[in-house]
Amino acid sequence: MLVAGRNTDPAAAVSVLLVDDHEMIRTLWKEMLTESLPNVRFMEASNGAHAVWIAHETPPDVILMDLNMPVMSGIDAVKWMKEDDVMRRIPVIAVTGLQFSPEEMISAGCAGCLAKPLSSDQLVREVSRVLGRPLPHTP
Repeated sequence: MLVAGRNTDPAAAVSVLLVDDHEMIRTLWKEMLTESLPNVRFMEASNGAHAVWIAHETPPDVILMDLNMPVMSGIDAVKWMKEDDVMRRIPVIAVTGLQFSPEEMISAGCAGCLAKPLSSDQLVREVSRVLGRPLPHTP
């Protein structure tokens, strides 16, 4: 079922762009989400500039974005995305270990925010919330 341009079917495929400068973190996020998403496709970027390029060329359903990265920060990448007609509709979840306030992240254009370290349950619930659909096999 489509609601406001989004697929609300819990079994539908989901594409997720994982953005963090540490490959180990991206791998961990993949493992956490794969447990709950039976049909997930991942794209990866190690900095904000690469994330902007990927999101523009192949818009994902949701983006998990670290904020503190080289080349272009996550906050700057989100601000850039929200200025673009294609990318502004993609929900971005800020995931950070830094002390950014939730208000700062939301005002930059993030649809949600999570603090590192995070549990699989927190990650899956936030992805489910911003996508506007329940995810199957939620832990």
